Amino acid sequence: MMRSRRWAVAAQLAVMCFAVAGCSSTTSATSPTSTASTDAATSTTSAAEPGLLFPDQAVLPVMVYVNGVVYDLAETPARQVAHIGQSALPYAGSPIATEHGLLAATGAGYDATLLLYPGDARDPLVLAHGVGSFALSEDGSRLAWAEPFQGPSGDAVETTRLVEAEFPSGRVIHSMTFLGFNLLDSTTTPRGFADVVAYVGDNVLVMTGDGAAATAAVWIPAADEVAAALHYNTGGTGNSAGGRVVLWQNDGSCGQLVSIAADGSVVPRGERLGNDGVGCWASEAATFSPDGSMIASAGTDGEAGPPILLLTASSGGRELARVAIPGFSGGYFQPYTIEWLDNETLVLLATEGSTASWALPWSIHRCDTQALACDLAQSIAFSPTGFYQVALVAAP
Repeated sequence: MMRSRRWAVAAQLAVMCFAVAGCSSTTSATSPTSTASTDAATSTTSAAEPGLLFPDQAVLPVMVYVNGVVYDLAETPARQVAHIGQSALPYAGSPIATEHGLLAATGAGYDATLLLYPGDARDPLVLAHGVGSFALSEDGSRLAWAEPFQGPSGDAVETTRLVEAEFPSGRVIHSMTFLGFNLLDSTTTPRGFADVVAYVGDNVLVMTGDGAAATAAVWIPAADEVAAALHYNTGGTGNSAGGRVVLWQNDGSCGQLVSIAADGSVVPRGERLGNDGVGCWASEAATFSPDGSMIASAGTDGEAGPPILLLTASSGGRELARVAIPGFSGGYFQPYTIEWLDNETLVLLATEGSTASWALPWSIHRCDTQALACDLAQSIAFSPTGFYQVALVAAP
């Protein structure tokens, strides 16, 4: 299962009020008591008419989440697949389509309920409560999530329970409590905030801490260990291909292609996305093709240039092509997620607006990596009033 995630959303739009992260662990292995529950999530949102949301709707083999509802654009008018209510976006991540149904987190950010919608008339199954983020393994057999716990003051996460379970049963096979890394000095009390980002092989990439003490890390479930990946963060991560993943370097946004070994160590490959005049933001939404041979990312051609799709060889980091993305009038371009439909075709969700306001409008662009052409496939007539409530649903 390949998974897109927009960590730059949280970085740009919400200052996470969590303090320095740090590390130590205790372990347990119990199944969630709510796995067999059929309690549906409480919804405070309402579905909009597809014709209003998707003007002049095109037929696209994708599902999109808009303000609590998942729509299937393969049908006209778009069919409502699930009403999951207020999502925990952008923190927990986008819904994922699996062979067992739709996997989604709903509720308040960092206190969400992880649900599986079976795809028939049955109520959703509750897999976990108090979830801050989640990820599904590439083969769809394992599910990882983070459960952050605030301290007595209630204003900072002090520990995070990391959980790995079988999917779709929800039976817990590994868990540990992350207590934090002391990355500043010996007098600073570490705080154990961690977000699950993506599976990288059998291990799980996580983001820990905030600000100067933020760092990527690798959770090794089989060893009950979290290893810090110093000098990297996870802002550019869309998915992984085997042991390879795109990370951002330090506090910057330049994507670096690295390998993560089975022991959790990060091996630099000396390969950078966004060379030769392409702004570092071109590593936004960096996502591997299904066969792992190519990385697609998006951004601007230079700091203030036009929007482009950047195609990079995943072996050697060689730039393959820059493809113009039409349909933008010159406002602030913000790419969000890229989903590959096959090894030659992908779709990109993006917005255009001002850095001082919620970006709008939303649009889905379809790109042919062989013909080196992108087109505006579908506009989305929705203007969020708070956190971004639009996402592409990740597909198997």
